[in-house]
Amino acid sequence: MVGIINLKWRDAVRVAGHAFTKAEQEAGWPARMSAPQLAAMQRPRYFTPVMRMMEPDPHDPAAAAQIGRNAANRALLKALTADFDAGHGPDTAPMFAAWLAANGEQPSKHIAAWFEAAGVLPTIRSASPRNPKRRDLLTPAIELAQKACNDPYDVPAVFAELRRLASEKVRPLIGVAPEGIQWTDGNDDAKFLSLNSLRERLRRQKLNQ
Repeated sequence: MVGIINLKWRDAVRVAGHAFTKAEQEAGWPARMSAPQLAAMQRPRYFTPVMRMMEPDPHDPAAAAQIGRNAANRALLKALTADFDAGHGPDTAPMFAAWLAANGEQPSKHIAAWFEAAGVLPTIRSASPRNPKRRDLLTPAIELAQKACNDPYDVPAVFAELRRLASEKVRPLIGVAPEGIQWTDGNDDAKFLSLNSLRERLRRQKLNQ
């Protein structure tokens, strides 16, 4: 439940508390997170136990892994900040779940705990394991829309939910056009998903269950 303070939240704050104000820490699991908060939870930075603002000593034998952690955090923060600056930052649990799936990354244990608190599955799995070639960047968004519907194969209902997600710019969805729901593939080329295309996708998905 969002707002709850449990052991998993306290564990998360121990590694990512620098990205949260004291009031935010005392409020428990948030409904939304900023780019620095998401990066801190997903790829925690390394801080020395004595002086937490110092980077690890490059002459330390263990420094390579520590510096790597900080570089990974900065890379993720840069990608997230770009999306937030563009107006479609994945600041809610469902949006970040779709963002991670679209980018091929599993949630950290702290992000998975946030998903659990928000009632979101930590990973979005393909419903068509026997048809892996059909899976693309759009698949996680379709699966996310299906989870919001009473009948995951109700094409109009799933399409309506996808339109809602597109209006919120949940990656890779970027908007709605006369041709259908607009999304971008791995090359950042614009694609369109029509109602008939979705119907065919869900038909194949159901057959391959």
